[in-house]
Amino acid sequence: MRGIDLSKCTILVVDDDEINRTVIRHMLKGVSNSVAMAENGSVAIAKTD
Repeated sequence: MRGIDLSKCTILVVDDDEINRTVIRHMLKGVSNSVAMAENGSVAIAKTD
């Protein structure tokens, strides 16, 4: 992603498919220092508290 600095942001990825989460984590590796993963909405909400 050009023009947007996400290096100081925490990115929350929510997907029920573990393979998708793994692929997305690798895609975001150089974009953000912090990537949080959640397998469903309930887990995602708990991570935001």
